Order: sequence, then structure tokens, then C-alpha cells
Amino acid sequence: MKLKSGETVLIPQETKDHLLAHPEIWDVLEEALSKVESNIRDFIIEEVDMGRFIGKSGAIRLTESTMSQIKKLQFAKRVGRENWSRVITGAEAPDCNSVVVIASREDDNNYKLITAYVGWLSEREPTDPGLTVGDLPKSLKFWSSYALVYDPEIMGPIKELTWPEAIFGLHV
Repeated sequence: MKLKSGETVLIPQETKDHLLAHPEIWDVLEEALSKVESNIRDFIIEEVDMGRFIGKSGAIRLTESTMSQIKKLQFAKRVGRENWSRVITGAEAPDCNSVVVIASREDDNNYKLITAYVGWLSEREPTDPGLTVGDLPKSLKFWSSYALVYDPEIMGPIKELTWPEAIFGLHV
């Protein structure tokens, strides 16, 4: 697969494993990448408007009404992941027309895909093992008002946890 600017996008096995949680991406990934200009960036984080409905976003913004009804936070582990993701049940994923692509520059001619998903740009999850301590407050603020729509096809059982339990594995 290639970017619009001509660089090849490499997809290592670890990324393929990571994308097991985003099976719908394979239908649109090549097209989305073909719309991205590298501009010789070391790191690409881009939301690509596909110009049409392409699927459902996995993330949903929680309304004040929804948040007031939540008694306990719910988390699940997505396939191919060790970290917990905040989830919500009984909600419908919103229609989406965009793909997020994240890739890092390997050399002059190649980028390595880190992730891609149908949806909009978001903060890294507070439970992401690569998240820095400095980015944790911003991540928690974002994910306190967003959740992934629970999908048993790509997620394990739901567990009620606090943020510290989910992030640091306390009492889990």
C-alpha cells in the first residue's frame, strides 16, 4: 500500500495483530492511505475524510444524561490487546465517513503503520502502555466523556473497574 505522496506503507505483524480489533479497516485502508500526503513528516496522525459512509465509529461521546445514569465504569479488553478499554453497552455506534491513520517514518521511502480505524481522532486511552505520565490528564479528560461501544465480537467480558484499577491493575 502507498501514500498519495508515493511512500510505501509497511504493515508489520504486530500491527496486523493490533488491527484485529478493527476488522472493518481492511475494506478501506488502501484507499485511505492513498489520500494521505506525508509532507516528509516523521509521524503521521491524520483523519481522512472518505467522502461517504464507510462504517460505524467504535467510540461514542457520552451525553450528560448517559453519564448521569452510569453507576460504575465498565471496561473490556479488545482482541489482541492486554489493556482495558472503557466501554458502554446499549448504545449505538455512530455512522462515520472518516478513517484515522497513524504511521511512523522508517526511512525516505517507507512508513510503518501503527494503527488505523474507522472513526475520528481521539486521545490515546489512559490504559495505553505507551502513554506518558504527562499525557495521562489529557487522556483521562477525553475518555471520561467517551467510551467504546461494547462489541462482543472483538472484546472480552465486561468488568466494572475504577480508572486506577484499569490503568495500574490495582485489585484486578
